[in-house]
Amino acid sequence: MRSAIERAILVMERVSARLRAQSGRRDLFLAMASNGLIGPAARINLPVVSTIISRLNNQLAPFIALRIMRVSPGI
Repeated sequence: MRSAIERAILVMERVSARLRAQSGRRDLFLAMASNGLIGPAARINLPVVSTIISRLNNQLAPFIALRIMRVSPGI
């Protein structure tokens, strides 16, 4: 059985494959700018860190059945 990290990377690779191919970038976390453009002229950028964290915790973790661990500040 694959680890949670391996599953997460595989899912992110599949989810971002189209945008990576279109933009020529290798980043796993890409998003289209919401400027209404589509096709090769569309802007594809990295989302802000808070968006990445939210998507990982709220969408990806449940999808790959990742157990959420709570850590106290300062540990």
